Amino acid sequence: MRTARLIGLAAFVMVIAAAGVAQAQTQDTAARTRPNLILRAELMAPNQRGVTLLEMVRKRLAVVVRSGRFNTEDGPVTLCVYARRSAAQAAAEPAREGLDECPMIAAYVDGVRISNAGAFLESVEASLYESIELLSAADAALRYGLSANGREVLILWNEGRGPYAPKR
Repeated sequence: MRTARLIGLAAFVMVIAAAGVAQAQTQDTAARTRPNLILRAELMAPNQRGVTLLEMVRKRLAVVVRSGRFNTEDGPVTLCVYARRSAAQAAAEPAREGLDECPMIAAYVDGVRISNAGAFLESVEASLYESIELLSAADAALRYGLSANGREVLILWNEGRGPYAPKR
């Protein structure tokens, strides 16, 4: 009886260990197969210390950053951050009030929308986050509906949160 319990316990421990390995492999696979995703391991790399979210997003994701004076749906801004796929759409939009139009991406941190994505990305260090993901306009419309406004969405999850965080 005691031997059977020990064997059962050993099998349980092996299943738990295998689940941990499977989760790590799933995260590695997600990072390799999704070029629009940055995971914690890359954000915490020694060569990334002190790098802002804006620098990381500009380097790794298909994002363009322009400085100047721009109109957005949230009001005037001095930093325009948009996905390269939105560049053609931006050229088609007419300027109003003498300012260039900016197809600013929407940014969500832990599910809460940030009003001025450019200023936020410029002021925060990338290593504070678990993952960064750039959703296409179609995926953003499915997930966020009209609040995505037909544009790409940048999703940020704080350390320990989100779908790619280690299970506790």
